[in-house]
Amino acid sequence: MSLRMNRLSSFSGPALRGVADQALTSAENFAVGVILVRNCTKMEFGLYVLGYGVLVLGWSLIAALITAQMAAVFSRESLSTQERQDQCGSLLRTLMATCVVTTGCGCLLTLLLARVHLIGPEDTYYWLLLSSALPGMCLRDFMRRYFFQERVESRALLMDATALMLTVAILAVMAARHESHMNSLAAATLAVGGLAVGIWAIVAGGLAHQKQANQALGHLRSLWHGGRWNIGATLVSWMQNQAYTVFVSGMLGLPGLATANAPRVLLTPITLLSTGLALPLLPRFAKQKTHLQSVVGTRSVAPLVVITIVFVGLYSLALWLARDAFLPLILGHRYKNVWPCIVAWAIANVFTNIRIYYSTFLLAKGGFRQLATANILSAVVVIVITGPLIHFLGVIGSIYSLAVGELLLGITSWCQCRSVTAEIQAGKFASQIR
Repeated sequence: MSLRMNRLSSFSGPALRGVADQALTSAENFAVGVILVRNCTKMEFGLYVLGYGVLVLGWSLIAALITAQMAAVFSRESLSTQERQDQCGSLLRTLMATCVVTTGCGCLLTLLLARVHLIGPEDTYYWLLLSSALPGMCLRDFMRRYFFQERVESRALLMDATALMLTVAILAVMAARHESHMNSLAAATLAVGGLAVGIWAIVAGGLAHQKQANQALGHLRSLWHGGRWNIGATLVSWMQNQAYTVFVSGMLGLPGLATANAPRVLLTPITLLSTGLALPLLPRFAKQKTHLQSVVGTRSVAPLVVITIVFVGLYSLALWLARDAFLPLILGHRYKNVWPCIVAWAIANVFTNIRIYYSTFLLAKGGFRQLATANILSAVVVIVITGPLIHFLGVIGSIYSLAVGELLLGITSWCQCRSVTAEIQAGKFASQIR
């Protein structure tokens, strides 16, 4: 009992800081969502949602290839602080070079599509600014994970608190001035704010002047060898998560996509539980060599499900009780009868929160192939059922298809976790990097 209490107390501090950091990120996303919902037309907000989904794809793939390798660096307890900084600095340089190339390709593609009149003049600026937001987004994500793995969570909190203040201040001023095309201004804010706080984080983290620029970890070929399965898992996961975006845009247009996502803004704080705990869990899972069955065993499922349902349920109940005053304040008057979508998003978030826990374990243990395998099944199911559900249920059908996918992915990830745990304890498991 005392050993369990010691482990709990050693984790509670970082866990609280992880939740606090996610609270800042959720507050930023919530503020951006509210400002855009209230100040954009449905076409503009739908375009922002579509573009942000594409931006998340670029960020996720780069993170899967490069940022995810950081866990392997920190799992080697023999490395000194300086050696960890050297290797993470090499990863960072590769990350930024990849971001610059990807951003350049995105801008070039936008200009080519505008040249052949597939993108209008006003939308061209939005896509160019959105492409420019990729380096800042990737940099913030990299440094946030670095700070949490170095156990200096306060620096991550400071970085994200600064980003929150910058974003809200800039967009609030623009909204007060009744500026048009707020979706483009939001993309510009993401680009400038992300780079500003990210550069500060590099200096604060001691990665600004690292030697050994030719470290093996700094080469994309080596990174591809270590992370190709993770890229596959990430790509399939994105296809699953964004299937509703593609189907709704194609079947109902950008206004339909805006209608589906406006209620989602209200549920942004729910990500506190999942993503907030994933930050401190990742390095601890990476170093966990004993008690693995208690981490992913059958007994771990029940309390995880209960905690998640209680958290999401209480938040949804609070929304319901304050619906008459709160919903018009946040969503304005463009969106009517949003409660069916809110309920659907709440159900989807329950499954997402549980799934992230087991996905984090697989990432920490290098089980990229197992995670990709788990993703394929759920992605295929989502792609198959999304179109019919939208046809029969409308916008809400797309959200329920996402919920089904998250449920299947959570179950299959849990099964893969138990399989990896058994192999680790039998001494047969090695990180799937071949």
